[in-house]
Amino acid sequence: MEIASLIISIIVGLIAIPLSFISLKLQKDATEQQEGDLEMQVRALIYEACRDLHTRRVDYEESLTEHHYQAYKSSLEIFLTAYNDACGWANDKKLNMERFKKMFATEIRNIFELTKEHELLRSFLTFDDYPEIYLYGKTYLGIVNKHEESELNKK
Repeated sequence: MEIASLIISIIVGLIAIPLSFISLKLQKDATEQQEGDLEMQVRALIYEACRDLHTRRVDYEESLTEHHYQAYKSSLEIFLTAYNDACGWANDKKLNMERFKKMFATEIRNIFELTKEHELLRSFLTFDDYPEIYLYGKTYLGIVNKHEESELNKK
């Protein structure tokens, strides 16, 4: 009786080991699929925000009306929110960091560079409103001015 139980335990153990590996592989594939889906959503979100910002900026520059200026400001907020959300997902490691950096590091660096000369962007891009962009800029790109540095250290 003990030998039969031992044989059954060994057989179950031998079956369980490959099933565990199969389960781990399926979980890894599902995680990679979710990561890929999120990356596609991030790309679409940022692309749409960039396209809208460009359109609104051109409309404003052509008309110089208050209505077009407000639409431009609104699209700038949406643009920064899209990048803030994307940086938040990257900071939380929900995206593949290497691919994210290849896709967006230059654009994020450009956002920081543009704030130096673009007063409207500078007025919008504050640490309080878009902390994830600042955190990503500091952590992965080494970009943060002294004011934001002190704000990041408080968090």
